[in-house]
Amino acid sequence: MRDRSNSVLNRPFLDDALAEVRDAAPSVLRADGPWALKFSGYPHAKVVGVAAGSCWISTTEVAPVRLRAGESYLLTGGSAYVVASDPRLTPESGPATFTGTGDGVARYSVGRGGPGETRLVGGALGFGDPAAARMLLRALPGTALLGAEVLGTLTLLAAEAATPGPVGAAVRRHLTRVLSLQAMGTLLELADPPSPADPAIEAALDAMHARPGHRWTVATLATVAGTSRTVFAARFAAATGLPPMEYLLRHRMRGAGADLAAGRTVAATARRWGYASESAFSAAFKRTTGRSPAASRR
Repeated sequence: MRDRSNSVLNRPFLDDALAEVRDAAPSVLRADGPWALKFSGYPHAKVVGVAAGSCWISTTEVAPVRLRAGESYLLTGGSAYVVASDPRLTPESGPATFTGTGDGVARYSVGRGGPGETRLVGGALGFGDPAAARMLLRALPGTALLGAEVLGTLTLLAAEAATPGPVGAAVRRHLTRVLSLQAMGTLLELADPPSPADPAIEAALDAMHARPGHRWTVATLATVAGTSRTVFAARFAAATGLPPMEYLLRHRMRGAGADLAAGRTVAATARRWGYASESAFSAAFKRTTGRSPAASRR
């Protein structure tokens, strides 16, 4: 079995990525007869499952793969992909052939339907934290065959797209998180450390997450990483897409927001996340989230 002790998926910033998973934008495709559709890539991740029938799926980087009923497939990195009854067919534009319906699920019948129909269920996953998403997606394979349990969640998501109001929205949010966790569970066996692997940056990230309330500076983090400040700042930004202190600020504000929502006082939250005064914390929180700490409390 693969040694996962250094995998990015076991690191604390995975929690940051999954904490802000966006709705999975469920869709359904019903197809019969010869058909082939091309779709543009989704910036973060797309999961496609076969609820009935079978199809071929391919990207510009990966040769066609046959998917049968009950199987699901993950695509990351924004690559365009093609789903087809036969990989030799010339694909039409997928988005152009979809028609919206009142229940929020996109459907298109290529043929007559019936016993030979193929039914695909898709979910596009987005991660609200750009730095955590960047590192997470670097560690994931571009494509991967997922477990059958993912298809069940996708199907529930598609069904719940028809449920209006706050109840339906809440169910979709929870199912989206379940879908993400299921996909990540499968990918724990497949993922590699970030490329290029950078132990110095990993050491700094571990220190930030272990002691988020510490009075970190670029200099002290560079010391943890064992590099100069200039080298550390450049390598950190290359790995995460953010300067070190901006990454730390966002991580702190996510944690603080969770504490406030759980009922912790503003003063206690400020101290826990490294702020000497409520006013400094409140200013940073509102600047980052657009809301005051008091408004974020239950």
